[in-house]
Amino acid sequence: YVRSYKKVGSSYVYSGYSKLTATTNPAKVSFSLTAGSNKATVKWRKVTGASGYIVYYKTSAGGSWVRLTKTTGTSFTKTGLRSGKTYYFTVRAYKSFGGKIYYGGYSAQSVKVK
Repeated sequence: YVRSYKKVGSSYVYSGYSKLTATTNPAKVSFSLTAGSNKATVKWRKVTGASGYIVYYKTSAGGSWVRLTKTTGTSFTKTGLRSGKTYYFTVRAYKSFGGKIYYGGYSAQSVKVK
């Protein structure tokens, strides 16, 4: 809570209280990536304060990220991948607060599909 004041002579005059709220972005997600037969599985631990997670992938190091799913779970399996090809994945935590969405950092990992 916050309130203002003003000194008038030797006395102080105070305003009413104003409630302030704030949030921080969620932490970066630490995840593991496992290759299977024409699939890849991403697993992670919950991030404190996160509302959910978004999983992305791309088909080349210089390619564009494609959103695969938005979930409150802690794993995702992407099927239909091509055997012998390398894919890149990331997971990003997000937090809904005060009508806005705040995103955490991210890092990429690659996996060669079996």
